Amino acid sequence: MCVQSGIVQGSVFGPLLFVLYTNDVTDIFDNSSVCKLYADDVKLYTVIENPSDYTDMQKNLNSLQQWSDQWQLQISYKKCNTLSIGNNMSQNLKLMLDRNILPHLDSSKD
Repeated sequence: MCVQSGIVQGSVFGPLLFVLYTNDVTDIFDNSSVCKLYADDVKLYTVIENPSDYTDMQKNLNSLQQWSDQWQLQISYKKCNTLSIGNNMSQNLKLMLDRNILPHLDSSKD
């Protein structure tokens, strides 16, 4: 088998190389949001108390999209969503990733 690009799935070095390839994603976000990584998942969260907070979060989502495009890593939009905790204002806000409005959920499982 000839691999012209990437690495063979299930290889010993695959997970390490993936982490090395993607670990800089946290550097693209400003201090207005917190970013958490686990395997190939990214969680981005912040407190939204005013329109400026919303704008900052949307800018960070735009940065994530640009990073994804640059490194040719496809985002699974069906797995993306928003969740509000204790703030009804943020439930009405429409955050977008690429041209996809992120659905709002009432609960989520990790």
